[in-house]
Amino acid sequence: MRFLLYLLIFFLIACSNEESMIKNFIQDNNLPFEEMKEVSILETIDGKKKIELFAKQINRYLNSDIEIFLKDSVHVIFYNDSSKVISVLTSDNATIDKYNVMKVYDNVILDNNNDKVLKCKELIWDEKINKIYTTNNVEIITNKETIYGKGFTSNTDFSEYTITSITGSVNMKN
Repeated sequence: MRFLLYLLIFFLIACSNEESMIKNFIQDNNLPFEEMKEVSILETIDGKKKIELFAKQINRYLNSDIEIFLKDSVHVIFYNDSSKVISVLTSDNATIDKYNVMKVYDNVILDNNNDKVLKCKELIWDEKINKIYTTNNVEIITNKETIYGKGFTSNTDFSEYTITSITGSVNMKN
């Protein structure tokens, strides 16, 4: 019994709730101020769908260059002016910075619904200039060819694009 009493006194003396110690232990800038699960976001312009975003988890942060982390399956659908799907961008993870630039990474696929698919490790979408780009290796697969390159720039519907350092098989008509 005496041992338990000493043990209790030890824990009471050893425990402290000093505010500075707690603040150092819990660093507010490392914790999200908002966490959401199974998220669906729809952006419209004049009542017409423009972008639809899905993610299994979103964490939002304050006072950071990266304000939003999207985790565990990110899915972005781009629509044209008639609210028709023009392309779909998927990845495992993504970030959105304070300038509204999204970087998707890990198993990135861009599909334009016209038998053209882009695969890469990382892709950046800048909504302000309406461009998707990367400086990394890319693979573009169509019905007729597979093209490899390093560096890629495209519009969001993936109808007009440029690739630098191209290699691969190209099917050319006579």
